[in-house]
Amino acid sequence: MKKKSNWQEYIEVLKRNGITKLYHFTDRDNLESIIREGGIYSWADCRDRGITIARPGGSSTSRSLDERDGLQYYARVSFVPKHPMMYVAMNDGRIPNAVVLEIDIDVISWEDSLFVDRNMTKNGASVKSSLADLESLRFDVFRRRYFDLDDNERKYYQAEVLVKNFIPLKYITNIGNFGYTVPSAPKYVIKETLSTKVTKEDLEDAVIDVYGAKYCRDWKRILKGPKDLKEYRVKDGTKIICDRAFKNKYLVNINIPDSVICIGDEAFSNCKFLANIQIPDSVTTIGEKAFLECKSLQSIHIPDNLTTIGDMSFTRCISFQRIHIPYSVAHIGRGAFEGCECKITCESPNYKVFNDALFSSDMKAILFCPSDKVEFDIPSSVKYIGDRAFSGCKRLTSVNIPESVTNIGDWAFALCTSIKNIYIPESVVNVGKNAFFWCSSLKDINIPCNIKSIGEATFWGCKIQEIRIPFGVSTIGNYAFSDCNSLKSIQIPNSIVEIGSNAFSGCRNLQNVHIPESVINIGDGIFASCNCKVTCDSPNYKVFKDALYTADMSTILYGPSNKVAFYIPDSVKNIASKAFWGYNKVLQFIHIPDSVITIGNDAFNGCISLQNIYIPKGSCTKFKSLLQNRFHDKLKEL
Repeated sequence: MKKKSNWQEYIEVLKRNGITKLYHFTDRDNLESIIREGGIYSWADCRDRGITIARPGGSSTSRSLDERDGLQYYARVSFVPKHPMMYVAMNDGRIPNAVVLEIDIDVISWEDSLFVDRNMTKNGASVKSSLADLESLRFDVFRRRYFDLDDNERKYYQAEVLVKNFIPLKYITNIGNFGYTVPSAPKYVIKETLSTKVTKEDLEDAVIDVYGAKYCRDWKRILKGPKDLKEYRVKDGTKIICDRAFKNKYLVNINIPDSVICIGDEAFSNCKFLANIQIPDSVTTIGEKAFLECKSLQSIHIPDNLTTIGDMSFTRCISFQRIHIPYSVAHIGRGAFEGCECKITCESPNYKVFNDALFSSDMKAILFCPSDKVEFDIPSSVKYIGDRAFSGCKRLTSVNIPESVTNIGDWAFALCTSIKNIYIPESVVNVGKNAFFWCSSLKDINIPCNIKSIGEATFWGCKIQEIRIPFGVSTIGNYAFSDCNSLKSIQIPNSIVEIGSNAFSGCRNLQNVHIPESVINIGDGIFASCNCKVTCDSPNYKVFKDALYTADMSTILYGPSNKVAFYIPDSVKNIASKAFWGYNKVLQFIHIPDSVITIGNDAFNGCISLQNIYIPKGSCTKFKSLLQNRFHDKLKEL
C-alpha cells in the first residue's frame, strides 16, 4: 500500500499519544463476508462490487451525508473501541450482534488516508490529512469515558480515520478471534510501501541518468522520464514508476524491468504514440489513469500477480483490441476501460464477463460495457450500474434498464451521444452525478418517484425538451440541467429545498419557471444565459420587475435578458456571479447604485451590446476594484 512521504511521523504521533490500535465496529453476521472478500470495503465499494452487507452499520441518512461530503469510498475506523454510533446502530436494530475489529495503526500512514477531528455532522468538522492537523486531535478525550465528557468534548470523542476504499485482512489484527477460519494468504496482498508521489525535495535530490531521466538516490523509484526519447528502458532494480513519470512523453516503446512492482497514477497518461508495452509479472498495482488516452496502444499484458487496476487506468485507449484479467485481480477501479472497444476475458473470481461486458462475480453490478455496442440489455440480476459503466459508448442507441436496478452510478451514461431515450424504472432510488452528462441526443427521460435528489450535472447537455421532477425530490444539484438548450418546460415540485449553482444555466429556450414555496436556498448563476420568465412563491426570494432577488432585495441573482436598460434597486448590496451572464444582445445600459459592495465573477460576461455602466458620481475607483478590467471603459459617473 502506498504511504505518505513522511509516514513514520504519523505513526509516531499515534504512539506518542498512547494509540496502539484503531477500531471498526460491525455486526458478527458481516464477519464471514469480510473474510471472504479479503478485508473491509467502504459501503460504496461494496455497492460497486456487488458485495451484500448482511447487517449495514450505517443508516440511509449517514450514507446520504457521505455522498454529500464525497466520503462514500472511505472505510471508517475510530480511536476508541466504544464508539457512540455503535450503540446508536445497536439500538436501531441495525447491528444486534456488535463486534469491534482492531485495526493496525499503519492505515493512518497510507497515502490516501484522511481523518476528521470530530463528528462530521458538527459545526467546524472538516476532512484533514496533514501531520499538523493530526497532532491537533484531542487525544486527551480518547482516554476518558464518553459519559464523563461535557457536551463540547463529546464531539471530539467521535474523531475518525478515513481509509480509502479498502482495509486488507492482514491489518485487522483480531480477525481470528471470532471462530471463523481465516485464510493464510488473503486474496488482496500488500507488497510495497514505497510512495509513488514525487515531492519538490525528491526532484531537487534526484540523480539523473545519461538520458535525462530522474531517479531517487537509491534508484528504486523513477521520478521523471526523459523528455524526447521515443524508446527507453527503465533501470534494473527500479521498483516504482512514480506518478506522471512519463506523462505526455513521445514514447513509442518502453521496457520495464521485472523489479518494478507498482506503476503510479498517470504514469503513462497521454502517451499518444506508445504502441508497445510489456508489464512484467512483478507488478501488483496499476495506478489511477496510468495509461489514460494512450491512443496508439493496441494490446497490453496484464501480469499474473496484479491485484489492483486503478480508476480510469486504461480510459480511452481506443486502439485496444483485447484485454485479459488474470485470477489475481481483486480490485478494478471505476471507468478502468471507459471508451474502449476491446474484447475482455477474465479469470478473476471477483469479476465475470457476460455479453462482452464486465460484471461483479455475482452479476449484481455492471462495471463496463464496450464502446462499440449499439444496443444493450442489462441482465435482471443487476442492482447497480457502476460509475462510468457505459460512459463514452457513443454508438449506443438503446439500453434496457431492468426493474432490479436500484442505483445508477456517477458518469454511468456520460457521453452516450447517440442515445435518444431512456426509461429509468421506479425501482431506482439514486442517480449519480454526471450520470447522463452530454447525452446530446437524449430527448426523452423520466425521473423515478423514489429519487430524493438530482445530482450535480446529471443531465448537463442533454436534448430533453421538458422534464417533470416528482414530488419528494429535495435537491437539484449544481449544473443539473446546464446547457439543455432544447429544454422549454420544467415543473419544480413543492418539495424542493435547494437549487444549486448554474442548475439551469445555458437553457436558452426555457420559457417559464416557477420557484415553489419550499425552496430555501438558490445558488448563483441559476438562470445564466437564459431568457425565461420567473415566478416565485418562496418566502426566501422575490421577483421584482422580472429579476430574481433574495427576499430582502439585498442580492440580485438573475437579471432578465430582454431589457435594453436595467436599474438595480438601491437595496442591493451584492450582484451574484453570472447574474446577467449569457449571450445577451439586448442589454445596453445598466445602473448600479452606490449600495453595491460585491460583484460576482462573470456577472456581466456575454453582454455583447453593453455600452455603459452608470454609477454614482465619485465612485469610479470603487467600481473599478469590483469589476473586471474589460468593463472599466464602460463606467460612466452620473
